Amino acid sequence: MAGTRAKIEAAIDIEAPRRLHMLARLGYGPVAPETPRWAAATRIRTT
Repeated sequence: MAGTRAKIEAAIDIEAPRRLHMLARLGYGPVAPETPRWAAATRIRTT
């Protein structure tokens, strides 16, 4: 993984201590279904 990361960082001109926080695949592909989400009210404690 370190070798792959080094290649990506070199390709997009990132050097330490800067970091790439997200790498996403761009392009065409099958439609992915939406992921389920919790309603915010069920995750926040008020007491």
